[in-house]
Amino acid sequence: MRALGTLTKWNADRGFGFVRMRDSGVDIFVHITAFPRSGRQPQIGDALSFEIVTAADGRKQAKTVTYDVPPGRADFTLAPIEPKPIERGPTERQPNQRTSQPAPVRASAPHPERHRRRESHRTSTGGLGTLIFGALLIGGLVFGYRKFLEYRAVAVDTLYGRSAETSLAPAQHNAPTATPSPNYRCDGRTHCSQMRSCADATQVLQHCPGTQMDGDGDGIPCEQQLCY
Repeated sequence: MRALGTLTKWNADRGFGFVRMRDSGVDIFVHITAFPRSGRQPQIGDALSFEIVTAADGRKQAKTVTYDVPPGRADFTLAPIEPKPIERGPTERQPNQRTSQPAPVRASAPHPERHRRRESHRTSTGGLGTLIFGALLIGGLVFGYRKFLEYRAVAVDTLYGRSAETSLAPAQHNAPTATPSPNYRCDGRTHCSQMRSCADATQVLQHCPGTQMDGDGDGIPCEQQLCY
């Protein structure tokens, strides 16, 4: 008794597959030799009619397979598969055919004069930027050095004045009147407006008599003008 089923799996390279039986849903093995030699290759989904036999290894397989025509498919034919066209290599030409290849697009070469102008512009721009940066750097260094000298002069003058006041203040309290010092030369200056700095006023007050720079007598001259 023949059974009916559908081809569910097929390996064309190895020539075998599996048929699912219509009544039980069980898949059984089928080989290419079980199909009719009509030139048509089995395809998944083909409705098949076959006999079931038991192979030597105990497995069931389909034999004497025929294609079962589906109901209402009078156009179902077992047409042989058309042979594949012979593939030719890339260098071989088919007869009466011409190979048409698009013409290669040539890239336009840059104009030499335009290239030189562009390089010259880049060089000039880079040189100008370097010159401006160098000028700004030198100007900043000069300005900073001048500020440093001014700050140093003020710091030294202030430090020297404070040191003179500290060292000479006790002598002023001990000696209410100044006497000329043999190592210091008085030049006749007696007012704060004639002094150059706090240290200069302190030296004059200490060594020269007749000065008018210490109204409160605390030994610190020109407290409103120089020695704040």
